[in-house]
Amino acid sequence: MFKPGSWQSHGEYRTSVTTVGRRLSRNNPKYSFNEYDEERQKLLNLNLDPLLEYIPGFYSKGGRQAARQAQILRSLILFVLLFNKTKARTSLTLWVRKVLPKSISLAVLIGCASLEELPPLGSYYDFMNRFWIGSRNRYSRTALLPAGKNGKNPKKLIGADGKLAEPEDPCTVTARDIVNDILDGKPAADNPEAALQKIFSMPAGITFDKSGHPIYPAGHEMCPWGNDPIKDAHKYRCPLRCGRIRSCTNEAACSPGSYGRTVYVKNHADLRFHPRIPRDSEAYRQIYSERTACERINDRGLNDYCLQNLKIRGRDHFSFWSMLIGICIHPDARYKAARLYAA
Repeated sequence: MFKPGSWQSHGEYRTSVTTVGRRLSRNNPKYSFNEYDEERQKLLNLNLDPLLEYIPGFYSKGGRQAARQAQILRSLILFVLLFNKTKARTSLTLWVRKVLPKSISLAVLIGCASLEELPPLGSYYDFMNRFWIGSRNRYSRTALLPAGKNGKNPKKLIGADGKLAEPEDPCTVTARDIVNDILDGKPAADNPEAALQKIFSMPAGITFDKSGHPIYPAGHEMCPWGNDPIKDAHKYRCPLRCGRIRSCTNEAACSPGSYGRTVYVKNHADLRFHPRIPRDSEAYRQIYSERTACERINDRGLNDYCLQNLKIRGRDHFSFWSMLIGICIHPDARYKAARLYAA
């Protein structure tokens, strides 16, 4: 069971890190407020409050209350940020059982005021498994390691031509099967990662649809409000303040002013949706073939954040850790940009 009142808000988290952290720095010789300064700045700028409107649906209506869910998510993000920088390396078990209980600095960074408040290891896996929309049977130990798998060698099948034939696997999906499903009106993919993709996009605050239109955190399209020639940008306003919608679940967290929240999309920065080179031109196709940006992102995830070295199995866990890595790349970029502007 999930109660919104038990969620540690971003404001409460920032207060905890600053006030509790500074008090511990005076009274606890094992605590240093400036330790892990880079990771602290990244977490302070990462607002997880938009998730509060989305994740309650993944919890049961009754039963024991799920505690410290925000702290668990921050702990997972901090764990990814510190891959290979602590004694845990890339082991979640060591992170929860060996590293966090011995570091009050890390405990404060995830939102816990003391080591006694640290969530247990089982709560982490419960949190990770909640957001997989699909069957988990195919990733169970019995499915991956069925009885007799390491027993006798399978019999060789010889085809009519005298050559070794591949055995037919009923679980194999071919391109013809996918085409037939689409023609029958079935979805091309079940997309069990949909919840993880949603969680990945929500901490960013304002997102965009496929046409480049800003989407408010509550899911409403923001209202176009003309072009600002001074800022050289398209202007969008809160749909509630413009009278386009009657109510909004995000009204309390929105701008307190009567004008509402405003978003400017720079004309020169909107290259993803309106590139200077037309998409149907030959020059665009030649440039797009390079696709170096995609490879850099892949390198960040696979090598810098050790995705290929994690000791995990199953599409569900790979998808969850890929989501965490994607979230961590955002604070990295914000931290780098902040340092450039400060210089």
